[in-house]
Amino acid sequence: MAKVEINIQIDKDGTLRCEVKGIKGEACTHYMEMIEAILNSKVKSHKKTTEYYQKDALITSEIKTKKV
Repeated sequence: MAKVEINIQIDKDGTLRCEVKGIKGEACTHYMEMIEAILNSKVKSHKKTTEYYQKDALITSEIKTKKV
């Protein structure tokens, strides 16, 4: 998994700004929900980055056996 970076900024008026990097797809929204719960605050708006629209690489393998 790539390095995850979460930047949190709380302005003087209490406005919460948060940016999640290193997480592809919708998984970043789970981090945002966790941050909102910890800080007991809500992000007023969400801006989706290009990472949001990317999918994590899925590695699969298949083993076939053959009776002799």
